[in-house]
Amino acid sequence: MFFINYRKYKKLAYWDMLCNCHNRNFIEDKLKNYYKDQQIYISIIDINNFKQINDTYGHFAGDNALISLVDLLKETNQFEYVCRFGGDEFILVHKIPVEFRIYKELFRQQTGHSFSSGTMLKKKEESFDAILSIADRKLYEEKDKSKNNGK
Repeated sequence: MFFINYRKYKKLAYWDMLCNCHNRNFIEDKLKNYYKDQQIYISIIDINNFKQINDTYGHFAGDNALISLVDLLKETNQFEYVCRFGGDEFILVHKIPVEFRIYKELFRQQTGHSFSSGTMLKKKEESFDAILSIADRKLYEEKDKSKNNGK
């Protein structure tokens, strides 16, 4: 009985029920423990103008955009983990570089929306907090660039 409840609560603590993917608790634990001494790529992605999607089309449309993005990213099996980091931000863990241009076009075709991304290679000796910070900065540089280009 205890084992069943433990597994249930652990899944609840590590799983995002809306998007059907791992959550921030899971990825922070995994990155700081399992991947501590490994070289991997970490990407952060964020749906552009997400608040506007919710405000214009309703929260159901926003939820559908989140779910569509996760489904798209998971169906290719290029990522070790797709994790909801918070709101409309996701962290992806992958062992080889990924070209997001194709994902961005498919997401735009499926939903009419876009997303931005930032990726960093984490070397064995680097901390995850530092890498996440750099990837986050790259994400926002791309967001600023797309706003300035009118995309």
